[in-house]
Amino acid sequence: MKRTQNTELKQTDRIKLLRMVLLGIVATVFLMAMILPNPGDSGNDLGLAELAEDVSSVLPSYRIVEEIPYDAPIKTQIEYEVVLEESTDAANIQILLEHLLDLGIKRRGYSYHGGRPTHIFAYVYPSEEHTGANWIGMVSQIGRGATPRFEINKELLNLPPPDEWGFGLSLDQRKELFREVFILENTARIQAEATYPSLNPMSPGYYSSEKAMPIIIKQRNEQIRIENKLQEELFQRYEISENDLNDIVLEGIKNNWPQPQ
Repeated sequence: MKRTQNTELKQTDRIKLLRMVLLGIVATVFLMAMILPNPGDSGNDLGLAELAEDVSSVLPSYRIVEEIPYDAPIKTQIEYEVVLEESTDAANIQILLEHLLDLGIKRRGYSYHGGRPTHIFAYVYPSEEHTGANWIGMVSQIGRGATPRFEINKELLNLPPPDEWGFGLSLDQRKELFREVFILENTARIQAEATYPSLNPMSPGYYSSEKAMPIIIKQRNEQIRIENKLQEELFQRYEISENDLNDIVLEGIKNNWPQPQ
């Protein structure tokens, strides 16, 4: 009788132990299900890919028009010239500048300073016509790990691109006219000096300021005459006035249009 009771107790203990093990397994599975995400369930949390996509979605559309590297023992530098392709606000310009700074920090492949930039600069312009002159945002980091400096020019933030048409001419036509003005002035100077050659100041007994001054005056008058003649041809060809030409030249200087080399 006693042996039967002991046997029953041992069986009861084994059943209790088995139940505890099963409960432990069930609890573990439940906790794992709560902690680990379901591969098929996107959920509310962003993974790395989704986070990157979320960050890129707030970046304004932009284009890097020029990268200017500098690699030497004294410093390794990268400079970005960036043009916006859509209008935006100061907050998004700040996000873009931080993004460009990150691009510079991750840049590799240099010969000095461990192959990484020590100096990073990025300039954001409202259009390609404003590059080199009217930036609306810039970031600089001078020294690896240094605190970056951000600047946003709010006065120029809404600066419109140059008019596509003006004075009855397209933007490309005005740029070409701007270029021709410099060629015209150079041509007039060369022709004037050919008509009235300058004295050689190295010729002893031949050169003097008294002799040179009349020639310089003649050269200048001849240059003005040739410039006026060539400008008249421009007025007729482009169908513009002298005031129009002066305004176009000022537009080119303001917007840093390319000049002939």
